[in-house]
Amino acid sequence: MGIKWLRIELTNACNFNCAYCAEQYMTRKKGFMDMSLAKKIINEISETHISDVLGLQFMGEGLLHPKFDEIASYAKDRGVKLHLTTNAGLLTDKNIDSILDHELKSVYLSLFTPDEHSYSLRGGANKNYEDYERGVKNLIREKFKRKSGIKISIGLLNTQYCFLPGIDAVKNNDKARRLVYSWFSPINEDISITFVEVGTWANQLLVKRGVKVTPNEKGFCPSPFEQLFIAWDGTCTPCCLDYDCNIKVGDANRDSIASIWNNDRYKRIREGMNNNLLIEPYCQTCRGKINLFSFLRRSDIWKLLRMGFSREKLQYICARGWRRFKLI
Repeated sequence: MGIKWLRIELTNACNFNCAYCAEQYMTRKKGFMDMSLAKKIINEISETHISDVLGLQFMGEGLLHPKFDEIASYAKDRGVKLHLTTNAGLLTDKNIDSILDHELKSVYLSLFTPDEHSYSLRGGANKNYEDYERGVKNLIREKFKRKSGIKISIGLLNTQYCFLPGIDAVKNNDKARRLVYSWFSPINEDISITFVEVGTWANQLLVKRGVKVTPNEKGFCPSPFEQLFIAWDGTCTPCCLDYDCNIKVGDANRDSIASIWNNDRYKRIREGMNNNLLIEPYCQTCRGKINLFSFLRRSDIWKLLRMGFSREKLQYICARGWRRFKLI
């Protein structure tokens, strides 16, 4: 069985300090993946085709890696397609050249905050919004100029129904989409815009903010059947939300990707899921019950009140998971 989403973390360091990201709570040591480990992973993918695409995505900002260009070049030489997820804060001319020259398959730009006001959520003290926006526009412009077939997806953060204090970005999807599309022309099928909602990082953001969450031993998650994430030091986890690598399923320095994917711990996690059982404490918290009163005490109550009780909004909230709350 191949791996649908195989991702490596070139670094867990980041040039931003986003209010909605778990990076602020991460206790792992900061570092950069050794070139030898990156080559080992790329070589195995090239030889075994265990995954169709290698994603440069987990925590941190991959473009911070001092050998990003060398890694991208090596992957191209070995016939391994790369997907890059970037916060778009380091789209310099050099990095844009690396992305396009080495023919990455796709890039996801976590733009998230498409105006100067919402950009304040990024904590990008060393880069003003105009320069940030210019980098995104330059990448798009160069893509069209070079007639590159790279797929570019621009992510925007919808915070209309986020009640964590201090997090407010996109409120109107259509308005935000028009704003971003106005930056470049022409448009083709290689450019897309997606909207994502503020997550709770397996409920860890709630726990860190003092919200009570009761672990749940029952549940299912597709991640162990589809995903493998390799941190910069080789530590492996099946969960994209496991920012501190609590669910350590292997070490890519020592073991092959295939052996990690099929090892006993992975199998136990999957077997549990198949029986509606969550055997990992991190999973139990992720699928846990949120104490409603505790949540309300630490939420943006004024935003809740301003929403009112329109039928549309009430239906949306219910659909998004009020069943996950408990009253006591």
